Amino acid sequence: VQNAKTKEMPRSILMQGHKFTEADQMMQKVFEETPTEDWEWSQNMVADSTQVSMDALDSVNSVSGYVYSFPLPNKPSEALDGNWFGPDHHHLSKNGHEVVAKG
Repeated sequence: VQNAKTKEMPRSILMQGHKFTEADQMMQKVFEETPTEDWEWSQNMVADSTQVSMDALDSVNSVSGYVYSFPLPNKPSEALDGNWFGPDHHHLSKNGHEVVAKG
């Protein structure tokens, strides 16, 4: 996701070399300080996600595995307000795992 106003992407926190516990706290703060209606899907993220899915599918198929896709609602607020993520906002909550399992 990205902030609709600033175009900043919280995911970039994960690439800044922080310890996981620090990154988790930073992600939590970003999402707590920004109302859910201010988030939008980044078009680059959607395109990258599609390519990663295709690459992953090829790998998984080669070992007869399964892929469970994360449903992409029209707006990120549906996932954020629907409690799909844990407190760090980048790991799925129990509810988020159920959403993915149901497809």
